[in-house]
Amino acid sequence: MKLNMTVLLLGLGFVSVSSVYAQKAPCPEGKEQECKEQVKPIVFSGYIQPRWEATIDTAPPLENSFRIRRAYIGASGGFCSWLSYKVVLNLTGNAVSLFDAYADITPIEYISLRAGLFAVPIGMEKLASSSTILFPERTYASGSGKFPLIDRNIGLALTGKLAFLSLQAGVFNGSNILAPSNKDFAARLAVDPWSFLHLGGSYMVGNLGPDNILTDPYDRYGAELALTPWSLWLAGEFIGGTINDTSSRITYYAEAGWLFKLGCPFFYGIQPAVRYEAVDPNTSVADDAENTITGGINLHFLSDNKLKLALCYRMINEEANAVNNDQIIAQLQVKF
Repeated sequence: MKLNMTVLLLGLGFVSVSSVYAQKAPCPEGKEQECKEQVKPIVFSGYIQPRWEATIDTAPPLENSFRIRRAYIGASGGFCSWLSYKVVLNLTGNAVSLFDAYADITPIEYISLRAGLFAVPIGMEKLASSSTILFPERTYASGSGKFPLIDRNIGLALTGKLAFLSLQAGVFNGSNILAPSNKDFAARLAVDPWSFLHLGGSYMVGNLGPDNILTDPYDRYGAELALTPWSLWLAGEFIGGTINDTSSRITYYAEAGWLFKLGCPFFYGIQPAVRYEAVDPNTSVADDAENTITGGINLHFLSDNKLKLALCYRMINEEANAVNNDQIIAQLQVKF
């Protein structure tokens, strides 16, 4: 509790100090308009996802509950045109924790240096906000279930952009989020030749297993594709990895959704969606794979995912030791 309170106070303190700085920073006479354009005002943002979920089981027939799946609040801004920041707090559960806390230094338009706590650059869905993904639950490719994958860590990353190419490479703490030993290295290349086409690949290597256990050297590698013509979302991703070149695991998914815009004042659109995902936690072991088929519909009451209701059914299939663990989810999202 003491650590959580410290994190909360540091985050709020940082936002308060930056607010004072942004409001009271001196500006040379005659340069008021230029200073106004350079200093980025503080923007508060966040979202909450309350849900009802039920797991189909044999005894009892239906286990269901209400809960807050995710709740985040953050602030972002900039001290000048080349220095910006973002702080996000995770309010889910009984404790407050620091989710993101980083600064971006952009000396020129095409190069940016990020330092602090942020998402490790690997994968496509993993780097997307939970408020924008197609379904309420993420895939195995985001590090859930049988495919552990480090999400966020403290480190340093350099991003370069040129035309339709973007490359991000960074070094991060490896032993755990606060330990300096056993560094992890990650890099991601994105290619966006047109607004409706995205291609990418990523690679990560380190000496710590994603289960937070010090192990022999491991790596992760991935490829991604997204097509977004009109109001269609069609995407797929593959991620594999090895531990000490002896044990390997893979996961992949393909998903599609189409947003039918209605144009009503309080009913922006309807988005039916479907997804198939699979994971093999150890390709050398038989009958340990798992796949999930998800089908559902998103009711968008406002644009940009500001207010939506997601309804879906998750059919979870295990190759061995099959259990009745399919899920029904109804999740409301409010975003600001």
